[in-house]
Amino acid sequence: ALDPRRDLAELELDAVLLASPSAARGLARRALLPAALPLACIGPTTVEAARAIPGARILAASEASLDGLLDTLRPPSRT
Repeated sequence: ALDPRRDLAELELDAVLLASPSAARGLARRALLPAALPLACIGPTTVEAARAIPGARILAASEASLDGLLDTLRPPSRT
């Protein structure tokens, strides 16, 4: 049977994208995450909900969109 607490921790994730506070709350209740795994949050209410996840490395999107979420994970450009 699927055990999300174990199975998610065993995946080789680079980050988790959270597009809503309910997604953050669900993740906090149902999953064990590797320490310092980046959680890219779409907005301030999602950031607030993600703070319930122990050890989370929370990144806030600069704009509430998919592009904003992805931008939080891109390395800074060297110009």
